[in-house]
Amino acid sequence: MALKERIIGPETGTITDLNTSSQLVRQFGGGYQALNNSSSGYDGVFYTDHFHAHGGGISGQDGSTSYSNWPSQWVNENYNPIRHNPGNAVPSVAWMSTELFARARPDSPIFDMPRMIGELKDLPGMVKNVGSRFLNQGLPYAVGHANLSYQFGWKPLFEDAIRLTHFQDAVQKRFDELKAFGEVKKGTRRVSLYSNTSSNSYTDDMDYWHMTVSNLKIDRVWGYTRWTTTSTFPQLDRDLWALAQKSALAYDPNTGITGKGAWNLIPWTWMSDWFLNVGSYLEACRNTDDFNCTTGMICHTTIETASARSTGDRYGHHYGDVSPLSYNRIEKRRFAADPPSITAQIPILGDGQLGILSSLWSTRHR
Repeated sequence: MALKERIIGPETGTITDLNTSSQLVRQFGGGYQALNNSSSGYDGVFYTDHFHAHGGGISGQDGSTSYSNWPSQWVNENYNPIRHNPGNAVPSVAWMSTELFARARPDSPIFDMPRMIGELKDLPGMVKNVGSRFLNQGLPYAVGHANLSYQFGWKPLFEDAIRLTHFQDAVQKRFDELKAFGEVKKGTRRVSLYSNTSSNSYTDDMDYWHMTVSNLKIDRVWGYTRWTTTSTFPQLDRDLWALAQKSALAYDPNTGITGKGAWNLIPWTWMSDWFLNVGSYLEACRNTDDFNCTTGMICHTTIETASARSTGDRYGHHYGDVSPLSYNRIEKRRFAADPPSITAQIPILGDGQLGILSSLWSTRHR
């Protein structure tokens, strides 16, 4: 384990008694840059922390007392009053690890052919039911079913139809990737696992001033896996093309559909996947004879900024100005992913998911 640290110098503030010329001096703010390597190597675990705070000094005169960049109340409270940010709901390491091993595979599906077949068999009934529900069941029931029909019937069908028009290009791209993979006997896959930004602004009072505060917090998580080929990896182009088609389609004529494909065909599993990662777990644990995963790493960057500035005096008693406060912190960490596991999480439902729940309610409470 190695720790490297660089200190960023603080600011200096003074108070001077004009009658006696006596003076108080105080330092504040500043920051540091720290690097902690807990393991060496190309895929080593590390943590970096860059922090810098400045501003918030009072300059002016109150009677016989002169202030020159003297630290204000919020500076003495270590800038914490300006860091009121709710933060981001970053998923658990277990959840993101399973997503990483499910999606960062050399043979991850591009097009879900079994689901497409399942949707096509329902197409005649979908067309028939659109009109009959409006005529026979009433408006709330019909509107609710129309949204559900679109979300889980027409929308996936349209999306798959669009993907199908680019299917040949997708298989060709997968073939080229596998070809390059086989030439060097190894490869790396990278995927984004989470990204979100939260921000807010508000007004508050500090000492003699009205203050406006703004802050921002960004979390970005991505991961990568490293793979090597096995002795069964195809050596001929025709066999490699067959592997490209099989992996892109999520279907093997010899073994059938994948575990995740079977899971997706079970009714109501779409709602389970809002809270459980069963589909991703089945994909992450899917066996392959052609590749070995040697490394799985997760990288997480957190950026936090906060600022405050004076917007006027609280009591009309003006003895000085306070400089804008600023707080900045960037944390970066890289760590080994956990083995795949079935994990629960409490999701923050988006507009589309809330619309689906509303539609379900309207169809049950006509």
